[in-house]
Amino acid sequence: MDTITLNIPHLNSEAFKELCQVNKNLRLERASTGEVLIMPPIYPWTGRKNSGIVAPVPNS
Repeated sequence: MDTITLNIPHLNSEAFKELCQVNKNLRLERASTGEVLIMPPIYPWTGRKNSGIVAPVPNS
């Protein structure tokens, strides 16, 4: 799934917070440019995949 980007004019921090509260099932982020990003859902296997990325690398 891809990220969806929305440009909502005049959306201040308080309005964004309210938008997040009424859409708890969505992963919303706000870019520094003011755009609202709807991120794809996280699946159970995502954590396992990411743990392989951040796992410590053994010393050589």
